[in-house]
Amino acid sequence: MSGELGGGKMKRAATPFVICALADPVVNSLARQLSGATFVAVQTVGQALDLLLDRSCNLLIIDHSLLGDQATHLINVARVELGMSGVPIIYVVPKDRDPGLLRELVDELVISQVLFQPVDIAELIYQISRTLGIAGHDPIARDQTGEASRAEVQSAVATLWERFRSTNLERVEILEQATHDILTGTLPIEARREAERAAHKLAGAVGSFGFPTAALTARQIEMLLAGDTALSPDEVMRLADLVIRLRVELERPAPPGSVAVDQSVSDTAGDSLGRILLVTADAELDEQVTTEAQQRSLDVDHATTMAEARVRIACQRPDVVLLDLAPSEGSDAGLALLAELSNQEPPLPVVVLTQRNSLIDRVEVAILGGSGFLEKPLLPTQIIDTLYDVVESNRATESVILAVDDDPSILAWLRATLEPHGLRMVGLDDPLRFWSEIEETVPDLVILDVDMPHISGIELCKVLRNEQRWRALPVLVLTALTDPSTVHRVFAAGADDFVSKPIVGPELITRIDNRLERNRLHQRLAEIDVLTGVANRRKSSQAIEQLLRFARRRGDPLALAILDLDHFKQINDQYGHVAGDTTLRRLGELLGHSFRKEDVVGRWGGEEFVVALYGVSRSGAERRIMDVLDHFHHQRFTSPAGREYQASFSAGLAFFPDDGGDIASLYRAADRALYQAKVNGRHSVRSSGRR
Repeated sequence: MSGELGGGKMKRAATPFVICALADPVVNSLARQLSGATFVAVQTVGQALDLLLDRSCNLLIIDHSLLGDQATHLINVARVELGMSGVPIIYVVPKDRDPGLLRELVDELVISQVLFQPVDIAELIYQISRTLGIAGHDPIARDQTGEASRAEVQSAVATLWERFRSTNLERVEILEQATHDILTGTLPIEARREAERAAHKLAGAVGSFGFPTAALTARQIEMLLAGDTALSPDEVMRLADLVIRLRVELERPAPPGSVAVDQSVSDTAGDSLGRILLVTADAELDEQVTTEAQQRSLDVDHATTMAEARVRIACQRPDVVLLDLAPSEGSDAGLALLAELSNQEPPLPVVVLTQRNSLIDRVEVAILGGSGFLEKPLLPTQIIDTLYDVVESNRATESVILAVDDDPSILAWLRATLEPHGLRMVGLDDPLRFWSEIEETVPDLVILDVDMPHISGIELCKVLRNEQRWRALPVLVLTALTDPSTVHRVFAAGADDFVSKPIVGPELITRIDNRLERNRLHQRLAEIDVLTGVANRRKSSQAIEQLLRFARRRGDPLALAILDLDHFKQINDQYGHVAGDTTLRRLGELLGHSFRKEDVVGRWGGEEFVVALYGVSRSGAERRIMDVLDHFHHQRFTSPAGREYQASFSAGLAFFPDDGGDIASLYRAADRALYQAKVNGRHSVRSSGRR
């Protein structure tokens, strides 16, 4: 479909004609709310073809659930035999439609926009009004003239602008060609849609690179090009003037202080899996650990004193510090450095290496924020295994953002903005790959652009909210449209927040941090036992399963201990339930401080706790549990009535792989050992297989 859109006699298009293979109530609703078009409902492919043969169609809407596989036949006939290659088609598909089939719809059948069942009437109305340019589509908030505050220009964004400058200027060329064709009356409707899309992309992108005036100009151009109604002579002249101004604006350098990014980001990424700072005066240990680390693709930096370590960290922050508490400077100096690094924001992981291995030493290191406690002598491979696990663990807890936007320059800008703040960003410029990417990435937050080809961010958000797994995933929407209708669509789809384009970096970071923090709080409440502060049964079971996977893969030992408070009912009966809660809380705190970060401590209900110790021998596990038992037994408790009492627990231990290869079998073996410990009397530790 083409026609004169400017120059000569200005023609006003007839009322758009829309054929709808939709349920009758849906078509009736469209007709009521969009008076600027004529909607005709069809229930079969034959009815649709009769209408297509009888008159011109401006838009075809097909619900797959109504026509089934015959819908493909209808589209092929319309495209090939009836010459309707330029007529837009909106296709409604089941929400569980194979993403590969969606790609076929777009590539082979040239579907303009995909919506998902159950169809959202408001979203369908928006897409129709946007496609036809009729009442209901007001893409520009005309009074939006305020310019948001900007942070200092940084080299990363300047580099990005140079990288994408030619792309944005090519979009200006599309607008210039469209303006020329309008003036000569030769602009096809397909070219007008391409020009409208180019203006939309410019409006969303260039403001974030320091051209807010150009962004506003592009929005005004987009508004003029929306729909297919012929432009008046005054509108054509205004369009030409706006395109000239847009070119002039984007040809100049980006103004200082206009881009909201806090620091530059290096594009270089080596093959290293992480960086270790080794703090030791032991030359032999230094050499052995360095050799082993390099074989595992870990870089090593070196410091022989605590003062030198501080300088090294200031110059280049490592992923983990191995701190040797050798007597050269005294353990106090090393512990002071540990406390200092743990109090950094974000904390720097520190693994302590020492010949001292008392419970007091372990508790002190844990309280100061240590990420691991290694006892000399130890093989270099064992040291590097621990450091590697700490690096991987910290990377696993790094927040991952999946950003979906069909404009690569926006994705690059987002990466430059987010990654300096410790947020790992995965960019996706093809919304049709969204499902496979989210399964692979498993993000902590999703950023969606509202208007994208074929599938809008609104539709993607709705699909997420319909899936139980992703229902609570934070979703932030980017949009160049801030009119009330768009804002309503964003929140009605289930989005948590939105940010208007051009994007202001600090505002975006603040909104993301707020959402992530709120999500972490909800997650923590769902994973932590409120009374004792240790992991609940669900969370600790997941962590133990992960340790078992490590143990199977590496052939390392794993100990599972069940701890049960002795005569707990008697404590409640004699001293009150407040005293019982205090006893449980104190034991939880002691367990949390007494073991390494890689060990697992959980409360499995009532007075029962479990502890999983990774890579520890049978005798080592027994000794550690006994140390905690002795420490707990010597504590004094005071009831609300002022009566003093003591408490103790008994423990049973089981070991992988001797007693089983999964949690269930290890738990049964540990429970049998616990029963034997109870038979022996309170304050007892018993291991499986021992009589």
